[in-house]
Amino acid sequence: MGRFIGRKILGVLLLAGMIAAGLTGCKKADGPKDEYDCFISMDDAKVEAEKKNLPILVTVTVEESERDGMEAGSKYYLENILGTKEFKDYADNHFILYRFDFSQKSYEKTVAPENASDKEKAEADKYAQYMKEGYMLASILGVQYTPSIFILTKEGYPVSEVEYFEDSLSADGFIKILETYADKTQFLNDMLSATKKGSNEEKLKAIEALYSTTPDMWQIFLLDLAKQAIKLDPDNKSGEMGKYVLAVGEDEAANLYNEQKFQEAAEKYIELAQHKFMTPELAQQCYYMAAWTLASTGSAAPDVIMGYLNNAVSVAPDSENTPLIYSFMEYLQSLFVTSDAEAE
Repeated sequence: MGRFIGRKILGVLLLAGMIAAGLTGCKKADGPKDEYDCFISMDDAKVEAEKKNLPILVTVTVEESERDGMEAGSKYYLENILGTKEFKDYADNHFILYRFDFSQKSYEKTVAPENASDKEKAEADKYAQYMKEGYMLASILGVQYTPSIFILTKEGYPVSEVEYFEDSLSADGFIKILETYADKTQFLNDMLSATKKGSNEEKLKAIEALYSTTPDMWQIFLLDLAKQAIKLDPDNKSGEMGKYVLAVGEDEAANLYNEQKFQEAAEKYIELAQHKFMTPELAQQCYYMAAWTLASTGSAAPDVIMGYLNNAVSVAPDSENTPLIYSFMEYLQSLFVTSDAEAE
C-alpha cells in the first residue's frame, strides 16, 4: 500500500529496537572496529562523532553475492576506496566511519565455536547484537543494494544517502562526491541547532521545519524531537501535535508488538485514533495499524479486523489512502473466504 503503509510497518517493527535505545549513545567509544577501521557499533560511532564533532559515514556491504571485480560491488568499494590510505587520511578529518556487513563471514561471528569458552560465547552474543542493530539500521534507512552509503549527523540523524556512479569509484572520485554533501550536512546541523534555541514557539517552529524536510520513512529518527514538541505545545495551539503524539504512541505500540502482545498493541493504536489531537488522516492510519497488527499475527477474528478497517475508511473517507485501504480489505476478505472454504 505504498508510503502510507510501509512507513507505519517499519515504525512497529523497528522503532523500539533501535530508536528507543536512544540517539545519545554510550559514555565512551570502546567498542571494536573492523579491518577497515570502521566502528561496528552505532552507539560507539555516535560517541566518537560527538567527541570529534564529525558526521558519521555509514557503509552497508555484502560481499559473497557480488561478482569479483564488479566495479559497483562491495569488494571493489572496500578494496579501492575504504581501504586506501588516501581515503583514510581524508576520513580522519571529515567523518566517523561505521560499517554493517551482511556477508556470511559476519553472521559466522555470531555463533560460538563448539566447546567455546564463556568469553567466546559472550563475544559471539555481543556480535549478534551488533548484527541485529546493523540490520535494523539498514532496514530503517531503506537499503536496497550494496554498497549503500549514508551520511548521518553526529547525533545519528540521517542527512542523505550518498549517490555514486561507477566511473567515479576511486578514492579521489569518491571523496569529491562526499564533499558535495557538506552543505546539506551543515544545513541539517543548523536545523537541529535551531530546535534548542529561542522561545518555545521558535523551537516548535524549528522542529516542525525539520519534520517537514525529513522523508516520512526517516521521521522515526526524530522521536526525541516529537517528545520535545509535545512538551512545548501541550494544548496543541499549533494544531500539529497529532503527528507527534502518534510518533510517541507508536513507540509504545512497538514495545508491545515486540513482546508479542499483539492485542495490546492494537488497542494502543485504537487509543491513539481517538486522541483529541488526532486529525482524521492520522486517525485513519491508527485504525489501519490496529487492523494490520491483528491481521498479520492472526490475533483477532475477521469481523474485528474488518471493523477497524471500516473505521479507517469512515474517519477519513476522502483521504488519498482510502482507496488503498479498500484494496487491503478486499484482499483480506478473499483470504477469509478461502479460509472458511478450507475449513468446510
